[in-house]
Amino acid sequence: MEKTGSKHINIFEFRRMHDKFLTEDEYRRAIIRFLEICDAEPDSPEYEEAQQLTRLMEQYENMSCYERFQMN
Repeated sequence: MEKTGSKHINIFEFRRMHDKFLTEDEYRRAIIRFLEICDAEPDSPEYEEAQQLTRLMEQYENMSCYERFQMN
């Protein structure tokens, strides 16, 4: 879980509710979270979270600049 200001953000919980990132800020928070957990042991919750974040980040990176602009 990531602390941003006074908010706690759990990207994995966010992923369960959405199938893609909605803003550049969510993408950036996902990168930070991924870097925190990228060395997780296989079959751990953090490992599964890292796998989900990888798919979401790849999806976001493959979007065109126009598509990203429309979302933000």
